[in-house]
Amino acid sequence: MAEQAKSLEGKVAVVTGSGRGIGKAIALGYAREGASVCCAARTQAEINETVREIEGLGGRGLAVQTD
Repeated sequence: MAEQAKSLEGKVAVVTGSGRGIGKAIALGYAREGASVCCAARTQAEINETVREIEGLGGRGLAVQTD
């Protein structure tokens, strides 16, 4: 069976508030669809965890602490 193409392959998403809650869910959803994700939030440890989860899915992520 052929692998289905991901709809956001080659795209970059910037998601604010991606350390937890809805923002994190959105970041992971974009990653599942093939986007590279820039995770931005105030708490470095939380966005680092989101990036680890993205990488665990085989995606690319970048954590940027910001306010």
